[in-house]
Amino acid sequence: MKKIILFAIILLFNFILHAQRFKGIIYFNDGTVKKGLLKVINDDVLYKKDKKTKRKIYNYSQVDSISYYHKGIRKFEYIKLNEKDPPILAYIKIDDYLKLYKIIRYETEKKRQKKTKTSIAKDGSIINEQYEGREYEVKKTTATFFLKRKNEKFVTYFTSFRAENDYGKSFKEVIAEYFKDCQDIVEKVGRKKFKKKDYLKIVEYYNQRCK
Repeated sequence: MKKIILFAIILLFNFILHAQRFKGIIYFNDGTVKKGLLKVINDDVLYKKDKKTKRKIYNYSQVDSISYYHKGIRKFEYIKLNEKDPPILAYIKIDDYLKLYKIIRYETEKKRQKKTKTSIAKDGSIINEQYEGREYEVKKTTATFFLKRKNEKFVTYFTSFRAENDYGKSFKEVIAEYFKDCQDIVEKVGRKKFKKKDYLKIVEYYNQRCK
């Protein structure tokens, strides 16, 4: 249930693709493609051939992946976490035999200021009274990464930053299990030559030497 709630509030693009349309390409499951203006809302792809045409809405049942142009080409692909949950769109950070996917999540948490009022009692003692001040919002941006080899159906959780680990495995546990076919990586992590911050290097190393 926790994972379902987590991904229900995911906003996939840390750019402004939600706010406006960009030129891009839709790659359909049947092998066809469409070029036009794209916008993503949650996991639906909104498509218009041009500004004057009527929009169409597509989802994972028709679409395999999309790419759009914004300071270079950026490609997103529908990924499956498990058999039960529907696929979600994820940014392809590394596109190789072993793919690295990135999902951005935005959260807003409401808090109240805690203040202290100081006064002096009749006997001269100091009284400190705590009370709640105005309400304010704290915004958090978190990034979660997933792995998938070309022959795999589901993605595997890799690591996350500025987020709680909702998958029950530490970084070293993921390394030991998922990269057991590449002992070089397991040993480098064990000797701290590769650390969590080296997540990109780890995937690149695997694609260069272990696939």
